[in-house]
Amino acid sequence: MPASRCSQCGAPTPGSSSRTDSNIDVQVVPATRAARHLELMTTNAPPEDIELSFIRTIAAETRARLVDLENQISRLEERLQRLGNERILLSSYHVQNQAIVSPLRRMPPEVLGEIFSWTLPSIQDVLERLRFDMSHSPWVLAQVCSRWRAVALLTPSLWSLLV
Repeated sequence: MPASRCSQCGAPTPGSSSRTDSNIDVQVVPATRAARHLELMTTNAPPEDIELSFIRTIAAETRARLVDLENQISRLEERLQRLGNERILLSSYHVQNQAIVSPLRRMPPEVLGEIFSWTLPSIQDVLERLRFDMSHSPWVLAQVCSRWRAVALLTPSLWSLLV
């Protein structure tokens, strides 16, 4: 018989029993004892001797179910952690593969050299500083990767201010 559930919180209602995923029977207080059980839970009244066995059984079964739930949660958290780690690795791998097919990698050296020339400081900026800054174009472009270095070194207009 399926357990009847509270419409507000989903908890088993008195008089029903619930069979759990892990095959632990969790006894729920029968309707005939529900009022007394509620009284014991909401007051400091001591249970009768004949009630002790029943209440201890319920307490033991609910404790076992709690342990089972904690174990399931722990396994799910471990699984979630593994999935999260896999997602991070896969995301990084995806980004690397996207970079391989980037249009910038297929751009002709002449176009790349033209773009590089637009990064040069103006002659006025160079004269005002009275020195060349190694952290700006064209030096910084030559430090990105071997392809950019080759393009930068083979683009004379980038180095014309040094002459």
